[in-house]
Amino acid sequence: MNRYALWKYLVIAIAVLLGTVYTLPNFFGEAPAVQVSPGRSSVKVDLDTQGKVEDALKVAGLTPTLISLENNSLRVRFDTTDQQLKAKDAIQRTLNVDAESPSFIVALNLIARTPTWLSSLRAAPMYLGLDLRGGVHFMLQVDMQAALTKRPKPRLAICAPPCARNPFAMAVFLVTAKTLTLCLAIRRALMPPLP
Repeated sequence: MNRYALWKYLVIAIAVLLGTVYTLPNFFGEAPAVQVSPGRSSVKVDLDTQGKVEDALKVAGLTPTLISLENNSLRVRFDTTDQQLKAKDAIQRTLNVDAESPSFIVALNLIARTPTWLSSLRAAPMYLGLDLRGGVHFMLQVDMQAALTKRPKPRLAICAPPCARNPFAMAVFLVTAKTLTLCLAIRRALMPPLP
């Protein structure tokens, strides 16, 4: 039986232990949150802003699980997405009295549910990009009738005749209002025979 030095076993055990501790935040998941950021460079998110947010949540009858102020941004965490949506509306009404020129950006967000003892060890979850979260889904609606009536008509067509150095039988340029389309037809003599 192979025997190794004790220090090698200790190095493996420490590496597995550290890997397990720093992997734990990934198992706690994410919680719905509302993030408040300054809308202009002259506006600061500070304890006064936090007090206004707390008052707005009390009036709305909502109790957040965590409120954290860091990096000029306020994050308010909730248990459910319903609470998150109601809180966003309440905070938006309180902080941005003038909807035309808002002073604060109030956005929906997801923040980690990592316990404080893991956060104090600088253990954070691995954030997945959009490709690993399922991507981004866009829905594009096109008014087909308007697109067909506004479609530009070709204004110019130029045909270039084939020559000895030109491998194309014909080159047709279609010029519209915003695009230039080149249609090429390759001479049959240069194409390999089909099997």
